[in-house]
Amino acid sequence: MPPNPYLNAAIAGSVGLQVLAMVVPGLRTLLGITPIGFIDWLVVGGSAVLPLIVNEATKTGKKKTEAADDKHALPSVLQSRTADAL
Repeated sequence: MPPNPYLNAAIAGSVGLQVLAMVVPGLRTLLGITPIGFIDWLVVGGSAVLPLIVNEATKTGKKKTEAADDKHALPSVLQSRTADAL
C-alpha cells in the first residue's frame, strides 16, 4: 500500500485527543473518565488478544490443509502427462 499522510495525521490526531482527554483534569471530569481496575484491564487485554489468537490459528490450520492437499496431489510433470493422455 502506498503511504497515506492523511491517514497518519488522522490516527495521530485521534491518539492525541485521547491522551489529552486523559491528562487534562477538566476534560477528565467533563467526560467522566475514571481509571479502570485490574479486572477491567484483563477484559480489555483478553478482548484484544483473542482475535489475534483465532486469526493465527486459522492461518496455521489453512497452511496444514494446503500442505496435506499438496502432498496428495500429483507432481506437475505427471499431471501434464495425464492430461495429454486423455
